[in-house]
Amino acid sequence: MEFLRQIGLVFSAAPATYQAPSSEGEVIKVEASELLEALRANFKNLVFRKINRVECDPKFWLETRVYQDDQTFKSYEPDKEPGFSNFEMEHNVEHRYSSFQIFTSENAKYENDPYNGTAIHAYSNRYGFPNMLDENTGPLWRFPFSTHFVDSMVLPRVGDLVCGLPAWKSGKPRPTFKFWFVCSEQFHRMWAAIMYKTAPVLETRGDKPDDIRRYLFTGNRLCTANYRKWLLGHEQNSVPVNEDEKKKRYYRYRTEGLSRQYVHIYAALVLLARYNELPSKANLTKVLDNSPNVTQWDLPRGWLEMLMKKYNITEVGAAVVKIPERRPSKRDSSRNQSLPNLEDETQFPVLVEKDED
Repeated sequence: MEFLRQIGLVFSAAPATYQAPSSEGEVIKVEASELLEALRANFKNLVFRKINRVECDPKFWLETRVYQDDQTFKSYEPDKEPGFSNFEMEHNVEHRYSSFQIFTSENAKYENDPYNGTAIHAYSNRYGFPNMLDENTGPLWRFPFSTHFVDSMVLPRVGDLVCGLPAWKSGKPRPTFKFWFVCSEQFHRMWAAIMYKTAPVLETRGDKPDDIRRYLFTGNRLCTANYRKWLLGHEQNSVPVNEDEKKKRYYRYRTEGLSRQYVHIYAALVLLARYNELPSKANLTKVLDNSPNVTQWDLPRGWLEMLMKKYNITEVGAAVVKIPERRPSKRDSSRNQSLPNLEDETQFPVLVEKDED
């Protein structure tokens, strides 16, 4: 795309990052209605639940892995693993089974879930997550579900958030996921931000537009692969990495593949489809701690250009956008109140989230 080159959106030497425009505060406004339509067409039937029970037969236990980083791990045979600390269990340990099944909570999390009051069941061989990187997915970006055998062996845990496509076949005691995956909170927020103007998951810091944008674009609300983000921040700012801190920071994610591979996929989709902005330095997300901020968007090579071509995303002008400053962390008391009347509810309707069990 010619205007991408004109505003400085050129790829860096690193294969998964690109240089954003250098002008302070300047963003390119775009028309991206086809992308919004495509995302909603794919997202509308996805439901979210928490895992209530995991059933696994010991005879299907393959191994237990303890990761030091994504390439380095120790493998233990079933029943021969050492004792693990709570920190190790949370950050480093991964149990692998050739087969297992899960049962979710009974309460629907959102109104689009048709099976409120009934747990949803799933087998491990139906594990799969939406492929949002492939340009050959139909005119409205009909996501094929990427099924990865390795991912389907990783045992989830009670309390994990899952997302999937459920169906209730005649004669079955409960609905079953046709496809499902352990879902990152970032995918959850991205889904809500694409589908609705406001929703409880977006209102942790208030329900006004500035509150929601501030919340989404600070910290890791939309940024995934936090360990990768931390490493990239050090690399891009030429800051040495403290090895002790590196060990503490590492986390072995059980969530969907995209959330482990790249930092900014979901943030970029929200910018394009909700805010009609092209990713730039002005709207790059900021960290909340004292770690170095990343200076480049972490996206797959060619992915943004593919989106722009496939969904006719076009430049409509430039604007200076200031992300609202972060306010002190404080839960908004309006979270449990009635949602306000909002303008343009046809484009971004209000979603009411249902209580968990």
